[in-house]
Amino acid sequence: MRDDLIAELLRYCKSTFGIDLGPTSGPREVLAAELGLLKCLVQLGRAAMQRWCQQLGDGDRGSRASKGGVRYRRIGKRAKTIHGLFGWVTYVRTCYARVAAGGAGWAPLDEQLGFGQGYTAGCQYFMAYFCGRQPYQESLEQFHEVFRGDGRERVSMHKAYEMVCAENRGLEQQRQQEINAYLEEDKRVAMREQISDTMVVCIDATKLPTRVSENANDPEDNSYECQYRDSKIATVSALQHHHDAARLAPTAEPATEQEAESDQVRLTNTSYVTGIEHADQFFPRIEVEMQRRARLATPTLVIIADGAGWIWDRVATLAEAGQQVWHILDFWHACDHLAKISRLLYGEGSDRFKQCFTRWRGMLRNSRGAELIAEFTTLRDGGEHPTLGDDLQGEIDYFTANQQRIDYRRYRELGLPIGSGTVESGCKNVVAARMKQSGMMWSMPGATGMLQLRASIKSRRFRSDHERLLPLSPQQKAEPLAA
Repeated sequence: MRDDLIAELLRYCKSTFGIDLGPTSGPREVLAAELGLLKCLVQLGRAAMQRWCQQLGDGDRGSRASKGGVRYRRIGKRAKTIHGLFGWVTYVRTCYARVAAGGAGWAPLDEQLGFGQGYTAGCQYFMAYFCGRQPYQESLEQFHEVFRGDGRERVSMHKAYEMVCAENRGLEQQRQQEINAYLEEDKRVAMREQISDTMVVCIDATKLPTRVSENANDPEDNSYECQYRDSKIATVSALQHHHDAARLAPTAEPATEQEAESDQVRLTNTSYVTGIEHADQFFPRIEVEMQRRARLATPTLVIIADGAGWIWDRVATLAEAGQQVWHILDFWHACDHLAKISRLLYGEGSDRFKQCFTRWRGMLRNSRGAELIAEFTTLRDGGEHPTLGDDLQGEIDYFTANQQRIDYRRYRELGLPIGSGTVESGCKNVVAARMKQSGMMWSMPGATGMLQLRASIKSRRFRSDHERLLPLSPQQKAEPLAA
């Protein structure tokens, strides 16, 4: 950075905002200096963008021009003001009207720069980034605090919402295009954070409040009928192996929850897939994300989920030829079922409840599932709990259906995870943290789009996803693709 530019900037801050730091300055003076410098940089950014836009030309294509087989005639030059990242930007562009009557006009420069909706790509990027992390009003205030530090040329809530909705629609369209290209044309998506060894996929769902209908005949009635819909979510992670992977001896005492957690190997570089849709539509999203993370099939694939049939009925579609695949029932969901049985038989918190639950959990963790099922069957048929027969049968059916997925001792010996903590965390941090706050109720398009925005941000790829939504410049279109 040139010293003369820095010196000029400091002189400008002092003369314009009265800001200066000296030998007697304290924390308050430093804060005032930094905030004043931010205002100064915002103003400089606004002026620089304005200057750049004046150098772009006006997009004149001659007195007559064609676009998509439609003929246009030039009608003159008109000024347009849009929202830039640092404030309003005004530029002049050539406008065209259709030669034939009817139809929309055309401004080639708007199309070239992506200014047609009234804002720049940078403004939309940060607005969506903030609104994808917290409610709209708070996000808009934060955006203004950073990019409108001088209090001028603020963005309205309507315009902010328009930017975010356009971003969200684009992200969902991007995902659908990837799915269609993968399924119909066998095209692969661009690699991101490649997993070369063991891939772990966890799948779950959480409820989201959505609007079903409104009273359109009464303008004073703004109420909606609420329906909770399943927001499906999957995580794709790399398995980080530990050299001291836990191995439990046959005679070991039943583990505490803390001991079981210590057995968990570490999952890293997690990416997220979300959607409110049928499972048959959701699983292709997972497949595409797995392809994004591994161009060739990883040697080992681990799939972890609770006992939901919509998951296990479809997981076979995720595996590829030659992979070693492990299907694992989430240990903590299985423990919840043990707790339910203990509660039904002996009452919450009783000594017998604690004794049985602890013993059964130890058996489950040591791959003694067949013994558990036999013991529950004996309890069902023993006649001591005649009113609980159906409940016990339901739990017997649960463990029987998942008997091939509860070999936890072996999983731990191999250094595999036994819990779906990443997707449980995703339910909270990707979905609930933004979309299940007090009073929130989502339209289906709004929920679908926000889920894609949240997944993109939390997967650390929002910048690249946003750039892919932008049209190529004439120069980029002319450049040949890299081999």
